[in-house]
Amino acid sequence: MSDEIEALAAQFKHLTKQELQEYREIFNLVDKDGGGSISADELADLMETLGIHAKKEEVEAMIAEIDEDGSGEIDFPEFVAVMSRKVQADYTPSQVNAAFRVFEGSAPPGHIKQSDLIKALTTYGSTRLTDEQAKELVSQLEPDSSGLIAYAEFVSIMMGDGHEAPASGAAAAAASSAASAAASGH
Repeated sequence: MSDEIEALAAQFKHLTKQELQEYREIFNLVDKDGGGSISADELADLMETLGIHAKKEEVEAMIAEIDEDGSGEIDFPEFVAVMSRKVQADYTPSQVNAAFRVFEGSAPPGHIKQSDLIKALTTYGSTRLTDEQAKELVSQLEPDSSGLIAYAEFVSIMMGDGHEAPASGAAAAAASSAASAAASGH
């Protein structure tokens, strides 16, 4: 194992050296020019390959969210930090609330449109819901007269703070996964 992997293993104790090596292999595939970092163009190419069509501004916003050192690109330790967030099974309510802020769009602060929440649950994250599953989950929330949901309520229900879970564990996992994807820029 390289010194870099050893150093990252000490920093990210919840990841194995094998996982870090796999992340390095993925990183190297995305870093097409071999420059040691992922540029906005390389991230956009990856997203296109995955069928995700993002505007230049969206890609730049994703880079900015991940780029801790301000270089304008994602280096390997920053990549590992994002990947390790995605593989953690547990999120705090404040983390999920922060992630859902990404989906507010034109809705007032603290709210999300029903349609945007359904889209997030069916589009983002590693555990995507079907349209039917997402609509079932969202139907158990109480939108206001203009179709807006206070996502703090959604997070409260999803995170199981004493309320009965609104849907299957898969639905809650998908919601957490979508929130994580949002936190890392989709």
